[in-house]
Order: sequence, then structure tokens, then C-alpha cells
Amino acid sequence: MPAEGVDRISSVLESEGATLHAEEVTDSWRRSLNDYGVDPSSREAPRILTAQELLYARGPVEDLIGIAREENDRLFSIVGKVGYVVLFTSPTGVVVDVRGDPNRADEFAYWGVWRGGVWAEDVEGTNGIGTAIAERRPVTVHRTQHFRTRNGSLSCCGAPVFGADGSLAAVLDVSSIDPEISDRSHALALSVTMNSARVIEERLFRETFRRAWILTLVPAAPSGKPLMLALDDDQRILGADRNARATLGLDSAMLGAGTSLWTFFERAPSVFGARSEGVSVELTRNGEDRPWRAMVTPPLQPRIGHLDRLAPPARTESALSPRERNILELIGQGRSNKEIARLLGISPETVKSHIKNMFAKLGVESRTQALYRARIAG
Repeated sequence: MPAEGVDRISSVLESEGATLHAEEVTDSWRRSLNDYGVDPSSREAPRILTAQELLYARGPVEDLIGIAREENDRLFSIVGKVGYVVLFTSPTGVVVDVRGDPNRADEFAYWGVWRGGVWAEDVEGTNGIGTAIAERRPVTVHRTQHFRTRNGSLSCCGAPVFGADGSLAAVLDVSSIDPEISDRSHALALSVTMNSARVIEERLFRETFRRAWILTLVPAAPSGKPLMLALDDDQRILGADRNARATLGLDSAMLGAGTSLWTFFERAPSVFGARSEGVSVELTRNGEDRPWRAMVTPPLQPRIGHLDRLAPPARTESALSPRERNILELIGQGRSNKEIARLLGISPETVKSHIKNMFAKLGVESRTQALYRARIAG
């Protein structure tokens, strides 16, 4: 690293408020300087996608935008009072949904904290969204902690949102363009952003597994993080959130094999008897003495407008052609139609035609529904 880069990192970390999350900021600055070659002194305006580009970026996360809408509204009702804008981004750092004072839309757009803004770390250097993506954890980047000098008056808090399979699904961010925002206000903004990200994760998990039993567990250890499992009627584990995978050592192979809940906990199948409402119970992990607090929620009925609203299709995932299977796999990776076309050497219109046929075979109307239907079909 050039000497001037080291000196600048040191000066920023010594500045007011820069001791918070110093490790993440330092690592991000090194990546921005050495790996991405971002010019910290560039006055270039932030990159804003065109309407067509934004449409492609929204495609893979359209359902998630709907799931997150209520919580994003609630978050903005809190932080909007002090001038923050709420940004919801794709896993690649593109702002696909926004909450902010419409009278200041042009001002927010000037700084890039508006719909279509691109905040990947390799584009803008250190920032709340891009660095949360890189670190896979919540971060706050306050004023001159931003790598680009142009962004030195911004303050942002980014929290990753993980999908039901443990992969990164989105980033929730609150940003202020007020250079006088207080350190205390910004610390509170990070706290409420992290809480909202967790709420969105839980809603996404429950939507993904609407027809499954949902078990929410709080480990006996004080430092344990709450985790969620989706179970069938025989208490076989269908899905596990990121915390459950880490805490219980679950992987995709174990989930695919239908591992029983009682592999990890002392048997108590009677707790899954009531279907009318959720019940609070205690489960003891094998080999431990102290019970875990748990909430058992029965399967929900199909509901219009959600993932499982349709009856099982007459033809299942086995009816998909090899090309349709390839496209489904790429959709699962979050690829847009344009990217799929480029990777497969076909036109975007041909991709759209394949997707339309695939949706008809699976009896679904969206990408998320297609992925879920294929998963439950094995």
C-alpha cells in the first residue's frame, strides 16, 4: 500500500467517531485502494442506473421488495424525522427501493442515495452498503470514513438481509446527507436498521415456508442468537436460517436428506399438536442441561398474492427441459434475464420465452415462486 494511503487511513481512524467499527473500515479502505483501484479524490458523480437497467436489477428481488415494504415504511417513520433516507438494495448494492422526503429527491439523487444508485464497494469504495456486502455484517460508515472524499459528508448504516437459504438477499441501509448529524443519532440509526433487517429476514423465511411448521429458538447460552427452522409434519427439517445453520452445523446436504429435529433435541413431538396458533415451549438440546426457549407456529393457509397461493401444478419440476433447468439455476443465483442470455448465448427474448414456459409448467407467476416450487418438488 502506498505511504499516502496508509497515512490517510490512520488519519480517518483517529477522527471523531471513527473508532466505531474501525476494523471493518480499515479492511474496506485497503480493498478500495489495493484491490479495486478506486480514486479517493475523484469528484465523479455517483453511478445511477437507467430505468431499463434498474428494471433488470429489481427483477430477482421484486418479491422481497414486497415482503420488506411494511417494515421499510416503519423504519422510515422513525429515521425520516431526522432527515435519513431508507435504501433497500439488491445483493450487488443497487438501490431498488427507497423511502425519503420527496421534496428532497433531487438532493438525494445528487449524492446517489436514491433509486438506481450503485453502492458496490468496487464502485464507490468504503460505504455502508458496499462494505456490509463485503463483510456480511452490519456496519456504519460515518462522514470521512467513506473512501471517496466526495462522500465525506454522508453518514450511512448498512445491515445485510439474508435469505431463507442463508445467502445474501439484500441490504437495508439508512443514510443521511447532513454533515452535522450527531454521532449519537447515527449510533441509534444503526441499531434500528439492524432490528428492521432481522424483521425482514424473519418475514422472508416465513413466506418461503408458509406451509411448514416454523420453530423459532433462543439458545440457552446468553450470547446465543435466535434461530429459525422450518419443519414438516414429521419434524424433518425443511429449511434453516443463517443462524440455525451456524449454531446447529446444518448444511444443504443435511437439509436435503430430511434430517430430523430430534437429531439435535430431546424428543417432544407433542409440542407440534396445536394447529390453531403459535405456542411457547421449551426444548433441550442433546447433551445440554438448560432448555432453549422456543415458539412453534403451525403452517399457514395459502393466501392470494404470496408464494404458495396456487394449487400444486399438474406437471412438476421434472417436466422442465434441460435449458429451463439451466435458467432456473441461474435465476437462483440472482441473475437477470440479460445476464442469463449472455451466459447461455441466447437472446433476452428467448430467455423470457423459456421463463414463461417454465412458470406455466410449475404453476407459478414469479421467480421466487419458481425457486420455491422446484425446491419442494425435490
